[in-house]
Amino acid sequence: MNSNITYPGLEEFIINKSVEHNGVFQLHVEMERRDHQCPACGCLTSKVHDYQMQKIQHIKIFARDSFIYYKKHRYVCRDNECSKRFYESYSNGNWRY
Repeated sequence: MNSNITYPGLEEFIINKSVEHNGVFQLHVEMERRDHQCPACGCLTSKVHDYQMQKIQHIKIFARDSFIYYKKHRYVCRDNECSKRFYESYSNGNWRY
């Protein structure tokens, strides 16, 4: 279930889940799948190879420690001769991945 709440700096992310567990606020997010350019050959692809869950320490929210769990897409190039695997890129000034 996706949340309809927006958090400053996370507007482009899909919020999959937000929970409070043992006094720690957890926000589970991912980016919408979109075309990315292969860094090796320049071919455009939206084919996801796999995912990596990345835990990012965030600011305190309501005096609770908070973490963002970012489900990062790893894409694969569509060019059969290249087939390079690479992570999605994202930059909004505060984050760079």
